[in-house]
Amino acid sequence: AEKLKATTAATATSLSAPYIQIGFYSIEANAKSASADLKKLGIASKIAPTTVKGNTFWRVLAGPAATKAERDKILKSVKGMGYTDAYAVKG
Repeated sequence: AEKLKATTAATATSLSAPYIQIGFYSIEANAKSASADLKKLGIASKIAPTTVKGNTFWRVLAGPAATKAERDKILKSVKGMGYTDAYAVKG
């Protein structure tokens, strides 16, 4: 049900950058830990594997947000958790 909710929110959003990137990790376990931190606060997230120069990294994205106000709230929450470099991204 959680994945369905996230998909519905993504479809309903008109934001060009509905996600908040909270981290870019070279170790998958660290990405999973960050995602678990978000889940504890009730913030939906996804882990997106990305390859850069032949190396795999894992991006942790919070969201998606349906509105700018919701995105701002998520950003404030994740920065409050210590992810001070968090910023809005397309996904």
